[in-house]
Amino acid sequence: MDNWLSVAWDGLPTLSPFAEASAKGPTCGDFLGWCKGKEPRDRPFPAAKVAMREPDQGIHNDRLRMERMLRVPKEVHPDGKVFLQAHLKIGLGNTIAPDRTSTTTVPGQA
Repeated sequence: MDNWLSVAWDGLPTLSPFAEASAKGPTCGDFLGWCKGKEPRDRPFPAAKVAMREPDQGIHNDRLRMERMLRVPKEVHPDGKVFLQAHLKIGLGNTIAPDRTSTTTVPGQA
């Protein structure tokens, strides 16, 4: 399995309990704080693989910035989209995420 897929596959199950806990009330702050927290987790994720902001080139490069503009409900933001900087670092730092036409299979779903 490609490394990016393995890291992403490990990270996704951690996001769900974080979202559930956040919806119930205060947690450790953001997802990075959640990963650094002392409480035992069923599916821990390494804090070193979490980035809470995009590097400067991702903020100031229009093409890269547009790739981080995500649609959200108007209740979240009146424009219906937000700039999402926080992300899981699934590559080695100089890789490009696979595009939507990738044929890599998800573990257990060949």
